Amino acid sequence: MNNVKLIFFLVLIISTFNSCANLNDEWIEIGDDYVCKHDGGNASIYNRQTYYRTEIHSKITDYKFNEKFIIAKQNPDYNNYKNSVVENYSTRYMIYDNYLKEKKTKEFLKVTSPFIRKSIIADSSFYKLLKSKGVTAENQINDMEKIKKLLDSVFHFDPFYKKVFLSKENYWIIDKDNNIRFGPLTKKEFEKELKQKKINMKFEFE
Repeated sequence: MNNVKLIFFLVLIISTFNSCANLNDEWIEIGDDYVCKHDGGNASIYNRQTYYRTEIHSKITDYKFNEKFIIAKQNPDYNNYKNSVVENYSTRYMIYDNYLKEKKTKEFLKVTSPFIRKSIIADSSFYKLLKSKGVTAENQINDMEKIKKLLDSVFHFDPFYKKVFLSKENYWIIDKDNNIRFGPLTKKEFEKELKQKKINMKFEFE
């Protein structure tokens, strides 16, 4: 597979597909290119398109969906969550590395949309940061360990991740039409959002 085809392939799949999902994983289609991945006792929600920032990593304890929205309840698991983000970072790093080699070719322009090109270009600073930490596009165990070390710092200081791990239970909403994620939310914030967005779904036993 040449570099352009590799970019195209990686862009179309979510980060966990990159590492060859376990044959025991269960993938449930929940509409508009969204899937719920069940891996043992863990569940996560993704869009197959790598560059939509709408993923909800493990572990999802309950979820509902209709033609427009997905709602999810999460008990965040630090280690499993970090492993999922590592895979996402590695995929995006490889995509950008190949972009640098192929960005001026006609084939690259042919197989990528303006949205994809814009999303790849936006990862410039992200790419430079990982490269400064010694990460390579070889996707080896050593590269993964360097990303994991970086994430320990990111999770500690980034407001989004700090909020994710602050609570034992988070609530989320995904607008599938616009590919927008709302959360993490408290139960009170979640119920308010449901009313404002006129989402007629609720979890069982609540």
